Amino acid sequence: MQRQKPSRAKEPAAFRRLAAQHAATQALVTRLSTADVVPAVLRAVCEALHWDEAAFWWVDRDKNVLFCADFWRSSGSTSEFETVTRDMTFAPGVGLPGRVWMSGTPAWIPDVVKDRNFPRAPYAAREGLHGAFGFPVTLTG
Repeated sequence: MQRQKPSRAKEPAAFRRLAAQHAATQALVTRLSTADVVPAVLRAVCEALHWDEAAFWWVDRDKNVLFCADFWRSSGSTSEFETVTRDMTFAPGVGLPGRVWMSGTPAWIPDVVKDRNFPRAPYAAREGLHGAFGFPVTLTG
C-alpha cells in the first residue's frame, strides 16, 4: 500500500524496481526459514520501492480463504488498517488478495478508496492509503 503524497524517490522507477528485486533476492538467499524470509522480503521490497506497508497472504486450504500471515509497516507502530488486515480473510475474487489469488496474475489498484471490491477501503481512507499492488507467489514441491 502506498500513501497518496508527493514522491519521496528521486531515482527512476526502473532503478527502484531493480533495487527491490536485489533486496528481495538477498533476503531469500540469506534466510533459512519461511518465518524469517517473509518479513525480510516485505521490508526489503517496501523500503526499495518507498511503500508504506505490505501484507503477505497465505491460503487456508480447509476453509478456502486467504489470511494475513505477515504484515510490515514503515512506521513500526500498529495501525487500524493493519489490525483489520490481520483479522480479515478473503475468498477467491474478494478484495485485492482474493482477486490476485483467483486470477493468478498481478493486480494494481490506483485508488483503493474508490474501488468497489476493496472491503478495507474505509480503513485505508482514514490512513491516507490509496495505491495498492498485489502479486501471486507460488510454491512447488
